[in-house]
Amino acid sequence: MKLAALDRAIEKVKDREVLVSFSGGKDSWIVLDICSRYAKRFEAFFMYVVPDLESVQEQMDLAEARYGIRVRHYPHWMRAAYMREGVMCFEKADAPHLAINDIYALARADAGIELVGHGAKRADSVWRAQSGANKFKKDDVVAPLWDWTSRDVMAYLAMRKLPIPPSTNQRVNGIGLDTETVCWLYDLYPNDFKKLEEAFPFCGAIIERRRLFGIGPSYA
Repeated sequence: MKLAALDRAIEKVKDREVLVSFSGGKDSWIVLDICSRYAKRFEAFFMYVVPDLESVQEQMDLAEARYGIRVRHYPHWMRAAYMREGVMCFEKADAPHLAINDIYALARADAGIELVGHGAKRADSVWRAQSGANKFKKDDVVAPLWDWTSRDVMAYLAMRKLPIPPSTNQRVNGIGLDTETVCWLYDLYPNDFKKLEEAFPFCGAIIERRRLFGIGPSYA
């Protein structure tokens, strides 16, 4: 990997207190690892769309065991938006209006740490490259891997012997309501799919569409 990219990442968290937004994905694993080595103090939190998923908890357990920390869990700010707008479920008008800063505020209050660090990279997507340009100039949010490439990520994982989490092979991964994730859970984590379908019952339509018309990936 490019040592200059690693040096820049270290410089952003060195001797600081950092609250890591940990998704269990490759990038957030690296941010957590760098903070464990160079930050003055670090803690971590996770935002869930559906709680208690096996596919997620595997990574949380590994991180807690490796770094001797507790990963706090909070509802993802998009969870309420999905329910309020009827995304893969019946509309729930009483679902709260939340923004990402509301969840950050809860996590900051519990940890007593202001600086939030996460694994966003410029290369993740055009939207992220455009939106992140100003977002990460703030004093209370940092993206240590912002200028890293996928090659840098894989090199660091190998160097530090960090786990490569199971994924849907999307560029930006996470448990959501997109076709790739729903099919991935259905094929590989059936118990997680059941929990997802309990919260968002129309997710089954994605699987039925794949069965009937072959629209959607298969991970089996």
